[in-house]
Amino acid sequence: MALIIQPNAAFMVPLKDQGQEKVYRAYDLNILGYSDSELRRRYRFGRRSIEYLVDTLRDDLKRPTNRGYALTVEQQVLIALRFYASGSFLQVVGDTLGVDKSCVSRVVRDVTDALVARKDAYITWPTDAEHLRTIQSGFYQLGGFPNVIACIYTCFAGRLTNVCAKWPGAPHDSHIFRTSALCHHLEQHHTRIADGFILGDNGYPCRPFLLTPYFNPHGQPEQRYNDSPCATRVTLERTFGRWKRRFHVLHSEVILILSKDMFQS
Repeated sequence: MALIIQPNAAFMVPLKDQGQEKVYRAYDLNILGYSDSELRRRYRFGRRSIEYLVDTLRDDLKRPTNRGYALTVEQQVLIALRFYASGSFLQVVGDTLGVDKSCVSRVVRDVTDALVARKDAYITWPTDAEHLRTIQSGFYQLGGFPNVIACIYTCFAGRLTNVCAKWPGAPHDSHIFRTSALCHHLEQHHTRIADGFILGDNGYPCRPFLLTPYFNPHGQPEQRYNDSPCATRVTLERTFGRWKRRFHVLHSEVILILSKDMFQS
């Protein structure tokens, strides 16, 4: 390693030796030796959850090579979870775990793609009558508003039931919803009050299945109508607050690491 000292400069710039031999590091990433609480601090998941992710993503992440330095599926999952949990730069994650920055980048991409490919198995819009009644009852207990099945930008009991992520940038919220698969589904299948309603703010137009507040409420009934959705939508802050505390990557431009396939669905 050579050092170049510039005249009148208050710093030194390290110069890497050219033709440096590539060294493969011994990866020491596993969940053995860690307690459940230690795993949650590092990766935001306990042992059983990490093992479940490894088993679920195994077919997608198993490397088609027998080289001694190939990453195992468990190591790839742990690298990605560490990135999601910390929100640090790829270089920092790599230095912390003893993995090259380019390797971290590929692993985060591959794990993210594998997770996104399975989103429909876990993020589902409720259609079963009994499930809908349970959700409506839960929302009613929150704010006293009957027949609510969802709130735009929020969820019931911290669960996401629909995600539309095909509009990177800053399009208007109403446009995103109007062009979503969920809106098309409700336009075709919402026929009665018992089907339930979505609550939205004034950024959305009022629809037979989408209820919004009064701009200027007159009298106590209209004011009570406005107050009830506000109490119901308080889960918005709670839900995203929990997610951001758990996965600090959500504070950053996470969109940059996602596969383009996610924005085509």
